[in-house]
Amino acid sequence: MQSNPNEEWLVENLKNGNEDALKLIFQIYAASIYNMAENIIDDAEAAQRIVVNAFIRLWKDRQIFTSVKNIYDYLHVITRASCDKYLKNLDYLFPVKDSPDLKLSVQ
Repeated sequence: MQSNPNEEWLVENLKNGNEDALKLIFQIYAASIYNMAENIIDDAEAAQRIVVNAFIRLWKDRQIFTSVKNIYDYLHVITRASCDKYLKNLDYLFPVKDSPDLKLSVQ
C-alpha cells in the first residue's frame, strides 16, 4: 500500500520539529481521540487534559514515527492508557458507595 504524499509530509515534518505539522495532526485527530477518552471516563474536563497530554507526548516522541497510522495508533494507545490510569485513581480516591465496612488492624 502506497502512502499519500500529504501523509508523508506530515510524518516527515513532524519528525523534523515542524509545529505546523503537529497542529494539522491535532486538527485531524483531536476530536476522535477526545470522543474516545470522554466515552471511557465520562469527564469532559479530564478527557481534554488527557488528550492534550497525549499530543504533548506525541511531540516529545516524534522521532519514532514512520507513518500517519503509527501516529493515530500511538495517540489511541497513550490516551487509552491514560484513561485507565485516571479511572484507577478515581477508584482509589473515591471507593464505591455501599462497599463493605472493612477495618484494617495493624499489629
